[in-house]
Amino acid sequence: MNKLWALLLLLIVQVEAHGQTVTTLQNLTLQSTMNAPKGVVVSCGVRFAGLTSVPGSSDDIEVVDGSIAVFLDGFTGVKGALKLGKLSEPAGQLRTSGKTIAWVRIGDGEPLAPLDGATAPGDGAGYFIFRAPTDPGFSAIQGFMEAKNLWIGFQGGTGQDRIFSGQGQMSAQTRSELAACFGELSSAPQKTK
Repeated sequence: MNKLWALLLLLIVQVEAHGQTVTTLQNLTLQSTMNAPKGVVVSCGVRFAGLTSVPGSSDDIEVVDGSIAVFLDGFTGVKGALKLGKLSEPAGQLRTSGKTIAWVRIGDGEPLAPLDGATAPGDGAGYFIFRAPTDPGFSAIQGFMEAKNLWIGFQGGTGQDRIFSGQGQMSAQTRSELAACFGELSSAPQKTK
């Protein structure tokens, strides 16, 4: 009788489960970013990159590469790509997945999602960018500094939407670079619109 209930419960869970599995990123690295045309700091942020092995393969990998940056103009810029490749090939041979970054969240913070749902192609094949509000961008960067978990969603392309998660440790040098960058950003003259 217990086996029958267990089988019935399993069947119900399989029929009712519509969520996506979360894929864990390994070796999540964090680097500081700065945009300073003509030496004037206009944005500061964090670049993140991690990879995961494709289940059932000893050579296939998925790579998540992205960044979150707060801009002097009063918005957060988010960029990301999900790429596919093989451990046995150079990183430059990664292929685009056809998926678009949908959102990013650090720890239990507010998700960064595209304002008005608008994303645009980024500066490299497979990268997409979007704008998000400033305050959640600051919170996300603070979350990186506190070693909180990265959650990132991708949508579109073939197959189901994807969610990845990972935790990176920020080095003392990266923390120092971010502090210096935000010090410059806070003292930069505000742009007029």
